[in-house]
Parts: sequence; structure tokens; C-alpha cells
Amino acid sequence: MISQDKIADISKHLLSIISDVDQKSSAFFKNYHSLDIETKKDDSLVTNADKELEEFIIDKLRIYDSTYNIIGEEQGTHIHNSDFSWIIDPIDATNNFIRGVPIWATLISCMYKNECIASIISAPAMQMQWHAIKNSGAFQMDGNNQIKQLKVSRKSSLAESQVLYGSLDLAINVWGKDNFLNVLEHASRSRGFGDFYGHCLIGEGSAEIMLDADLKIWDIAPFLLLIPESGGVIEYTGDLTANGVGQAISANNVELKEEVDSLLLKS
Repeated sequence: MISQDKIADISKHLLSIISDVDQKSSAFFKNYHSLDIETKKDDSLVTNADKELEEFIIDKLRIYDSTYNIIGEEQGTHIHNSDFSWIIDPIDATNNFIRGVPIWATLISCMYKNECIASIISAPAMQMQWHAIKNSGAFQMDGNNQIKQLKVSRKSSLAESQVLYGSLDLAINVWGKDNFLNVLEHASRSRGFGDFYGHCLIGEGSAEIMLDADLKIWDIAPFLLLIPESGGVIEYTGDLTANGVGQAISANNVELKEEVDSLLLKS
């Protein structure tokens, strides 16, 4: 059993380091046109910014406790047989980053056994930050350092809901073209806010459903806490290891998620 004081202390450390992390990531972004870009085995892109920023984050996290396990997108897994693990995505939405699109973020989470207990999502180019603390809520901070607690929307049916999704191709591949388009057709409105931002918008109450396919744990870990702490629900089908791949659905309530599930799972 982990104490609430311990959870709060971990969250405090994440909040204490994020300014330095943002400063470093922002410096890379200002020179996005001169990044060194490589293609990984899974055909995703990685830059020198991703690699250097993850190393920087790991050094900052080890100041808190050097015995925690680490699962990072770029440097792999470092296991120390701890009940605690740091999950790191140094730059979520690398494709945006390398094109000069400001919708990208650093994602850092702390897992205790198989549960996320503290997480932070920071998008410095957007001047936005979100964080969540188990049993204490989820919060957003804007560029004026104004903090508000997140609450999902109260819309109760798909017909009045805004549905968000990540990659259109991946979503169709996972759920099927007819099923996926059927969800969008039943919704009041749909938009392709991919990567981290769609899930944040669910937590903020700006949308009701986020459909996200082909995810690794570092893509989704922060939202396994942020969405429930905002009052919503989230399902991730992958396992919580570096090798797991799965789909995620974030929703503002169980009933709406079940309505979407029924459309996605039609044969």
C-alpha cells in the first residue's frame, strides 16, 4: 500500500523538473528545421531532440530515486526490481515537432505496480500543461500560470457528443472502416485531434470520446490517471510493458463508452 503523502511527493517532483524539461525541448523546437531525423524499425521517426531530452529527463528523475524502473520510448527499459516505474515519452507527436507544428508534448508518468499514481503532460509550445495525482484530481495550467481542476463534460449520448480520433488509417485498420465511420456519423461532431491532445480535451470537458489506435505504454500512461481523475473512463487494451501495443478509448462516462463500443464491435 502506498501512502497519499508519497504520491503527492512524487507529483511534486514531476512538477519541479518540468520547467527545465520544457526549456530544453523548446530550444530544440526553435531549431526544428536542423534536427537530425532517423526512421526506427517500426517506421516511426526519432530525432536527436527525442534522444537527448529523454536522457535529460532520466537524469532529473534519478535525483528523486535512482532505484525506480524506467521505461522510455528511446532508451528502452531499465529494470531495478522496484514496485515503482517511470514511463517517459520525451516528445509525443514527433511528426508535428519536426514540421514546426506546436502540438507536441512531453509525457512523464509514475506507475506503482500496475497503476499510474502521478503524471504530467507538458506542451510548452502551446503554453499548456496538465497533471494528475491519484485520489487528488487532475489539473490544467495555462501560460499565465492559472490552474483549474479538470472535469469531464456531462453530455450523455453520442448524438450530442464530439468524437476525436488519432490516425484515421490506424483507427480503420483496428476497428474497421464501417464501424469507425458509423461512430463518427452518429456523433454531433468529429475531429482528428491526435496524440496526447485528444485525451486532454476529454479531461477538460471539450469533447466526449477519444479513439486512439496502435499505442505503446508511453503514449497512454498519463491518461490512465488523468481521465479517471477528471471523472471520466479510459480503456487501454495493451499491457503495461515496453513491448505492449494496444488501443485506447477515453470517454466522459461509462454509458457513452458502452454506446461507442457497441458500434465499434459490430460484425
